[in-house]
Amino acid sequence: MTEVCEAEITRRMPLWCALADLFLDTDMPEHWVPTIANVIVRDGWSIEEAERVLRWEVRPAFYFNLLDIAGEWAGWRDEDVRRLVLAARNPKGAKRLLLGENRFMPADYWPQIIDEVGRLRQI
Repeated sequence: MTEVCEAEITRRMPLWCALADLFLDTDMPEHWVPTIANVIVRDGWSIEEAERVLRWEVRPAFYFNLLDIAGEWAGWRDEDVRRLVLAARNPKGAKRLLLGENRFMPADYWPQIIDEVGRLRQI
């Protein structure tokens, strides 16, 4: 995967942090869908861009938490999100998993987030 400049990391961080919550080992509180949707809208991400970031940047960094018998449930610090996503982008420093198109995707929540983004953009 290509290198990411500091300005692009800064732009992506709010989205990375919001989407990482989809991989916590807990039931998703109702406020997470609008919170994630708000980040997408506020920061000018298209649905397609946000899904690409979810699928190919955040998911590879955090899917492991769904497999852990005692996974993280309280959330990650911003610096941990940054470190994990950047490590997952680096094939030399990351354990790679051949992720299929939908494996470990938060399929229950992503359609709700898309709907909420649409609602927010109509306001």
